[in-house]
Amino acid sequence: MKKRLVLVISAILMVSFFTVIAFANSTIKLIVNGSEIKPDVPPQIINGRTMVPIK
Repeated sequence: MKKRLVLVISAILMVSFFTVIAFANSTIKLIVNGSEIKPDVPPQIINGRTMVPIK
């Protein structure tokens, strides 16, 4: 019983050590030729893709 408990706790700790959480920045910047462009309509993320209004 003790061995099983130690095994379960060590497995949980191993999984928690190798779990990586990533957060995305909420603002999207448009940089062309080193200068930032501020469009009239901001870029949006739709279905995991970044939609950028360009002319």
